[in-house]
Amino acid sequence: MVSLFEVTLKAAANQVCLYWNESKTEFITTSFKFTELKSLSNISIKNVDDFKYLESHIADSQKNLRICKALAWNACNRLDKIWHSNLPHKLKVQTFRTLIEPVFLYESETWTLLALIKATRVNQSAQKDLEHQLEITPNTY
Repeated sequence: MVSLFEVTLKAAANQVCLYWNESKTEFITTSFKFTELKSLSNISIKNVDDFKYLESHIADSQKNLRICKALAWNACNRLDKIWHSNLPHKLKVQTFRTLIEPVFLYESETWTLLALIKATRVNQSAQKDLEHQLEITPNTY
């Protein structure tokens, strides 16, 4: 069955000028583990627990959450002059929602439910920190 899949995949890829690099090929399974998988040319294909695809870890939403959280805090810290300026609080909140939240929530639609629950808690915590730092109440915005 895998051989038929491989032949079909190679044929489909070749039709659109894509070529399968067997030495770089990896596969991931969720329900069972292969001890070994070989290509038609008898090259071993590596079984991995997680891999990165389009800047997102496929099997580990928690890792994606940690990365997005770190990137968001980094972006937030870079705007330190804005947070400590005399700009109106409403403008600071809009700045946060426009520039920081999208960084934190990037690709969140692919996170697991557990990661989404954790992200909600992190987002609520970040909002409270921001409110404290800006000396505002939720009613202000």
